[in-house]
Amino acid sequence: MRDYTAGMWIFGRIVDRYATDGYGPSVGTLQQIELASQSGIVGLDVNFPFPEAGLDADEVRRALDSAGLHAVCVTPIIYGGRFRRGSFTNPDAALRREAVELSAAAVEAASVLGAGYVKFWPGQDGYDYPFQCDYGEYRRLATEGVRSVASSFPETRFGIEYKLKEPRNRLFWSSAAATLLAIDQIGLDNIGVVIDFGHSLFAKENPAEMLHLVH
Repeated sequence: MRDYTAGMWIFGRIVDRYATDGYGPSVGTLQQIELASQSGIVGLDVNFPFPEAGLDADEVRRALDSAGLHAVCVTPIIYGGRFRRGSFTNPDAALRREAVELSAAAVEAASVLGAGYVKFWPGQDGYDYPFQCDYGEYRRLATEGVRSVASSFPETRFGIEYKLKEPRNRLFWSSAAATLLAIDQIGLDNIGVVIDFGHSLFAKENPAEMLHLVH
């Protein structure tokens, strides 16, 4: 039998651009871990920060250990709420700094949880209409934001999960090739690409070919 892992959000309340109040009842972090332990998987992609006041990474680590699960990676929540206009590319410099600070805190949480890497999903770093933005400036902000975090933690591995669009009509990190070019521009060797099979198909890619390209 293969060992499967999953994003912990599938055991919680799904919030998206259609239902900003969420689908289904609210489910706490520890309850999500308990539900995950009953599903047959062995690991979780853990969202950070945890929504419960006072809940820290040590307690989450104990819950994962008790449930027989491990943290595959930690994903900072830089794609919704106050970051709805972008994280690293947000027009508000204060929110750009907050995205960097939140990502740095996620690295610390990943260390406590024993996660293999920190995953960026900058789902709001993009635009909606042709000529809406300065593409060169967006590229500068997007790459500098990732570089700022990754260069501060050279011993930590980072992955960027790309998607063609949604929530924004077009994302900066839109395809495997675009993401590879941006990583090359960043110039750090601790950043990789996370290929979501569905996102790859959505971008009209052949996922197998993209795995070869990234390799």
